[in-house]
Amino acid sequence: MSAAAALISTSLLGVLIGHWLAKRFSPEMMDTAAGTLLLFISVMLLWDAIKLN
Repeated sequence: MSAAAALISTSLLGVLIGHWLAKRFSPEMMDTAAGTLLLFISVMLLWDAIKLN
């Protein structure tokens, strides 16, 4: 039961934050921000994988 409540809560939070962001930023800016964030995460994961060897 608590797993379902957690899923509903996080989904609702994601929808509310997404709606708030969509009203304040252009789609192009959101695309750029998402791409930059994914690139940063990829570099950090690669750095961690190389550092472990």
